[in-house]
Amino acid sequence: MTGGALPFIVRRNLALYFRDRMAVFYSMLGALVVLALYAFFIRDAYVTGLEAPGAANATDLWMIGSLMAIVPVTTSLGALGAFVSDREHKRANDFAVSPVSPLAITGGYLLSTMLIATAMSLGVLALSQAFMLAVGGTTMGGIQFAKVLGVLAISVLSSTSILFLVVTFLRKESAFGGISTAVGVFSGFVVGAYIPLGDMPGGVSSAFSVLPMSSSASLFREILAADAAASMYAGAPPSELIDHRAYVGFDLYVGDFMLEPWMCAAVILASAVAAFLLAVLNLRRGLA
Repeated sequence: MTGGALPFIVRRNLALYFRDRMAVFYSMLGALVVLALYAFFIRDAYVTGLEAPGAANATDLWMIGSLMAIVPVTTSLGALGAFVSDREHKRANDFAVSPVSPLAITGGYLLSTMLIATAMSLGVLALSQAFMLAVGGTTMGGIQFAKVLGVLAISVLSSTSILFLVVTFLRKESAFGGISTAVGVFSGFVVGAYIPLGDMPGGVSSAFSVLPMSSSASLFREILAADAAASMYAGAPPSELIDHRAYVGFDLYVGDFMLEPWMCAAVILASAVAAFLLAVLNLRRGLA
């Protein structure tokens, strides 16, 4: 059974997630909240405030970048609900006394979570491209798509590892539900989708900027919306584009220090490795 345990656990967790419509809904809550606020309030305010040619196109692409950073986080957490449920209902004990290795069990949860987060993120990306096509906006080219896939891969890896660490401390589905709701709502603030980073107090903006989710948003925005933003400010003094990029989170600052794109990628990867190692240590110590 050990050889086939990993695929079995992956298939089981995938089925559990997609069969539970409420789990799917709540795992998309953060993205849905951001999308609703954007459609009804944020979009018009941004476009009107910019008063520049191509503002609507640039703003739409910027928001897609925000959503692409949020979805891996919220869907990863939703997928990990199976882990918490198994622990509360003692199904984890059945795995523990089976001939399945602990590595296969842990790997099954992690791999299924990453597959779910990737699939849901790609679904959102496809819908966003359909929207941009429908409104006559800018759609991705092949190179952009390849870059988005690369950022998505490390973002999913990071969110899965970090949230797996979080759920190793949980034994009750009620606690998991509370955390899921908080993460879903809070994620929009972290990436600056509700309130631009430039409108936040300096300390808050700097604190959000060092989080992996913000780095993901910055990289996605750079790939998807940087050219549209530059076109919007064509002919304007360069300082205006620089200020705009900082204001809406293309560029992240910790104090006066700007994080380069490679630094954002390093933050995402380092968080993935650190969180995974801490989660494994926590499980081995039996503290979870």
